[in-house]
Amino acid sequence: MLPRLSPVTALGLMLTTALVSAQTPAPEVTFKTEVNYVEEDVRVVDRDGNFVRGLKKEDFQVLEDGKPQNVQAFGIVDIPNTRPRKPAFLAPDALPIEPDVAVNKQVLDGRLYLIVLDDYHVAPLRSQNVRNLARRFVTEKLGPDDQAAVVVTSGLLRASQDFTQNRRLLIEAIDNFVGQKLPSSAVERNERKSRDVDANGQPTDDAGDPISIDPSTRFVSDDMASQRMFQTRQALNSLRSIAEWMSAIQGRRKAIIYVSEGVDYNLFDIFTGGDPSNFNFENFNMVQTETWDTVSAASRSNVQIYSVDPRGLTTMAQEDIEIGGLAPGAYGLGPKQLMQELMSSQENLRHLAEETGGVAFVGRNDFNAAFDRIVQENSTYYVLGYYSSNDKRDGKLRNISVRVAGYPEAQVTYRKRYAAPRGKGPKNTAAGKPLDPTKSLTAELVNTMASPLPRTGIQLRLTAVAKKGIGKNSDVEVLIDTLGEDLTFTEKNGTFSNRLSLSLGVFDKQGKSVFAERPDVDLNLRPESHARVTQTGVRLLRHLSLAPGRYQLRVAAQDSGKVRQGSAHFDLDVPDFTKNAIALSSVAVASTADRSVYSPPKPGFDPFNGLLPGPPSALREFPANSEISAAVEVYDNKPTPVHGIDVSARVRADDGRVVFNKQEERSSDELHGTPGGFGYTFRIPLEGWAPGLYVLEVEAKTRLDAAAAVRRVIQFEVK
Repeated sequence: MLPRLSPVTALGLMLTTALVSAQTPAPEVTFKTEVNYVEEDVRVVDRDGNFVRGLKKEDFQVLEDGKPQNVQAFGIVDIPNTRPRKPAFLAPDALPIEPDVAVNKQVLDGRLYLIVLDDYHVAPLRSQNVRNLARRFVTEKLGPDDQAAVVVTSGLLRASQDFTQNRRLLIEAIDNFVGQKLPSSAVERNERKSRDVDANGQPTDDAGDPISIDPSTRFVSDDMASQRMFQTRQALNSLRSIAEWMSAIQGRRKAIIYVSEGVDYNLFDIFTGGDPSNFNFENFNMVQTETWDTVSAASRSNVQIYSVDPRGLTTMAQEDIEIGGLAPGAYGLGPKQLMQELMSSQENLRHLAEETGGVAFVGRNDFNAAFDRIVQENSTYYVLGYYSSNDKRDGKLRNISVRVAGYPEAQVTYRKRYAAPRGKGPKNTAAGKPLDPTKSLTAELVNTMASPLPRTGIQLRLTAVAKKGIGKNSDVEVLIDTLGEDLTFTEKNGTFSNRLSLSLGVFDKQGKSVFAERPDVDLNLRPESHARVTQTGVRLLRHLSLAPGRYQLRVAAQDSGKVRQGSAHFDLDVPDFTKNAIALSSVAVASTADRSVYSPPKPGFDPFNGLLPGPPSALREFPANSEISAAVEVYDNKPTPVHGIDVSARVRADDGRVVFNKQEERSSDELHGTPGGFGYTFRIPLEGWAPGLYVLEVEAKTRLDAAAAVRRVIQFEVK
């Protein structure tokens, strides 16, 4: 048992106990989990390096240990390399405006990256190098639909972030990274050496008396060897756990971007001057075994490790300076040992990458080219899936060969081998049998809820509006939209029926469930209502009370036919509305274009107290002939002395022009000396607006302190 929190826990993966077969759309094949299923990502490029499109399943031959395999799942992933849409008036280096609605699309066309920052093997003084590199990848290389997560090998929660498209959350986690690599073994030994010589550089015994000994043969121990071994094992365990967790994701390439200076526990120390009498062969074998287990887990899960050495092209100058300040000469330790450590650490990084089908970027300063290659390899590839004809769970290494007919000069890259699983196979929980009879959740719905990525069988829109509640808790109104055309109805005697099974879960930063419910919807519709639901969908509102903090909302949906499942994830920051002098709720939006069938928690329930002219909407695309309305609550926590409060709402077009502007002044005298709030609402007619992106900004500020302004921003589109 590791003494610290593992990075898998840090990702909030307490749901992984239910992960069985969370598959994404490509390819559409259902597999039984107890059978040895192998998935292979294959890139085929011509002599000019261009990806070869148009290949069919019949063009590929897959051999496992020389035996032909029957390819049953086949698809192509072809993700365009586009940048996130953002208004032109934003600065080029500005982050995109965060969406306030999560949407799972019918086709997930994003890449999947897990950024692992190895704080155990990055020197503290080089922490900023790692932060800069990781920030650069997030801001410059992530596409609009890409999902990324951040983990540190020590499991530090504040430097971890679950899968999200929100670049701000990823960068906040990255900015909390701090390397804690131990001093170089060569530096540590030289310090020990310096303590064991007199002023003339003559070796001394433990009492400090000069002794006669050949310094070239004397062994100088590394007092931190056991700690190095622990940190090496911890880093390897972290990578293995992450790779095993990612095995639940099928149908797409899974990339671990491993930013590390390489493990500094020298696996080859016994052959390079270490004292055999002091060498721990048991630990050596354990580290060897865990290195193999890590590679095996990644290859078995079809996870590619891209190792990135943030030192770039280095001469170990920093460590060389440290050695240069110590007593010279004794025991032959110095720059040679530093270079040996460098080569050993880089070789470890190469081994992890090459054995998992990834690439090691070591000893180079062109990180932009490295990142471009990672993006390219995760953008376009074929996916081949087969049941291995060898169903033995013996853990042995199996060699894979992929051939492409008709392209003798093509370069084919793929995972060359994988390790078979060991032990008993997983239980088949995907046959519709409830995993928890007390909650009557089907296995499919549990798996959908637990999937690391959104599922797309039923399209959903998910958003949340946070408002001041009772005490320090906030009221959170969760809005769930389902697309009606994805629902399967049964018609009997003119009534169209469907039971929409839903699961709503709220998880805190540690991955702990803080709220869960089953807001199922029974739809028994006459023909005219059925036609409307099919066209516009169903809209649900759920009311929660949450303490200030960061949460992830997860919604999973399944219709009564149990054929389709969908899920959506929404990252929510709940502020403490009582902390500052002035605060602003989230923006609630209604639209005349949204005609979904609305289902409040109870009849007549209106959490917005009449501020909106109709039910709230999760739409963010509106026709030009429609009208939208928006409402916020403004909270004044220091109403005395009496002062004015300015509230404004403006809409900017893509080019920065202000196309809507409304301002209002309120007085804290209305609160009679008690902290409280105001409702603020406005209507925006879109008649005549040009198609394009628009940004709504709502701002409130107190005249006691104009610098304490608060602002909410929403991006929407006019079609």
